[in-house]
Amino acid sequence: MKFFHLSDLHIGLKLMNYDMREDQLHVLHQIVSYARKENPDAVLLSGDLFDRAQPSGEAIAIFDHFISSLKEAVPDVSILMIAGNHDSPQRIELYSKILKRQKIYAVGSLAG
Repeated sequence: MKFFHLSDLHIGLKLMNYDMREDQLHVLHQIVSYARKENPDAVLLSGDLFDRAQPSGEAIAIFDHFISSLKEAVPDVSILMIAGNHDSPQRIELYSKILKRQKIYAVGSLAG
């Protein structure tokens, strides 16, 4: 079984007023290209998907495009996500039932 492990993407991050969007898009595109080549069984996204608990619409669109591209590149891949301290566990849990239909498993929190 082959896994890709990604963490701390911080989509939507700005450093000292420098918009990281183009850099993030480039890296996410490289990840999709590599996934297409390596054909992993699963991709684990272990927290801090976004830079804020309430990400901008643009950050959500970038993440949505990334996940869609990943599923298109490797249709049978399972995607496992867990919220980090910069993410909103409630937002991630909200979509977990819908996402499971696409072999995308989301956990907002491991507490409890």
